[in-house]
Amino acid sequence: MGKLLSLGGNAKTQKNRRLTAIMYLLPYTQNSKGINLCPKAGECKNFCLSESGRVQMFNSIRIAREKKTERFIADKKQFCLDLLKELGSLQRKADRLGQEIAVRLNGTSDVDWVSIIKRQTNVDVLSEFPSLVFYDYTKIIGKVRKYADTNYRHTFSYSEDKDSMEHSRNALSLGTPMSVVFSTKKGEALPSEFLGYEVVDGDKADDIMLDKSGGYILGLRYKPQARKKADRERELADAIASGFVINANKNQ
Repeated sequence: MGKLLSLGGNAKTQKNRRLTAIMYLLPYTQNSKGINLCPKAGECKNFCLSESGRVQMFNSIRIAREKKTERFIADKKQFCLDLLKELGSLQRKADRLGQEIAVRLNGTSDVDWVSIIKRQTNVDVLSEFPSLVFYDYTKIIGKVRKYADTNYRHTFSYSEDKDSMEHSRNALSLGTPMSVVFSTKKGEALPSEFLGYEVVDGDKADDIMLDKSGGYILGLRYKPQARKKADRERELADAIASGFVINANKNQ
């Protein structure tokens, strides 16, 4: 069976200050049982990054993610045991190198892996692997609160739904950064602030939240999936209309 974690193969994580391993599954309900792996997904499911980048060029990547997702659906305990083995290998690698390794378990999902692994194997991931630092993006405010004082750092993802503003304020007040997708094009500067908070360029690296604490906006540029210019512009307009993407021009 293939590995569950991808180490250093992502264009964005290659910009990180530390080696980073990410686990990519198929998002939302894209599995044989229709189990929702992104329970708070809103319009983002229609513009998901899981269908962008290298996935568009190499169908093998999507097939690999599908196989991993089905492994989890078919046998959660064995999946967690396999994941623990890989985390153990990363822990030994980190110790050999004398540096921490970052782990993002939700590359294209949004579930509580710490709780799932504990329930399936009785292993506390956060204490079992002290040389690993865990981080994720989430739309689940409960996860932000639950892991606020641990070595599992979260960035809350801004959402267009009616509860988003309250949850956004709560996350920021907890000193948790919040990611916001802007219409800003590649090479252009992001807005300097949003909702009264500083905007930090989240496209410069994927692990910024591990080095910069406090409540701030982690700004991201929308990456259209379409290849033709007219289709890309139409897609961006739809993403803005849906509320998933913030119109950077109107935010100035």
